[in-house]
Amino acid sequence: MKKKIGNRRKIAFLIGVGVFLIPILLNLLVFSWRLDTELPLLSVFNTHGSIEGWLSFWGNLVGTIVSGCVAFLVAKITISEQSKKDEKLEADLLTIKQLPALIKVKIELDKILGELLRISGEKKEIIEEYRENRVVFTESDLIMSLDYSMDCQQ
Repeated sequence: MKKKIGNRRKIAFLIGVGVFLIPILLNLLVFSWRLDTELPLLSVFNTHGSIEGWLSFWGNLVGTIVSGCVAFLVAKITISEQSKKDEKLEADLLTIKQLPALIKVKIELDKILGELLRISGEKKEIIEEYRENRVVFTESDLIMSLDYSMDCQQ
């Protein structure tokens, strides 16, 4: 992840440097071939064109870069928000598709709960019956009697 961010920063830096160096290099390579000055080295620093022309050029360049960045950010935010909405919609649709199966599971769990409550009631009745008859019983006797009562009902 850090590599990707580092690469993106390097690319953005190189693009930014390139955008500002290309006009300067064009000025040097295209317009500076004429040696109007006495020293050829000083011709590198000559700027050809009017101040208004260069000001207009740089204003257009900076404006284009700013508007391009704004358009990129708006598109990125829009795509991100749409992606989040799509994920939520997909999750909701998945829940809706699973709803019939979940209802069946709930019905089965309700049946199991009813059986457990019935068995609990039978267990209490058997314990009360044993106590009334003063029968001594162990836990295994009680479990065996419940297993027998369940086998009889099936």
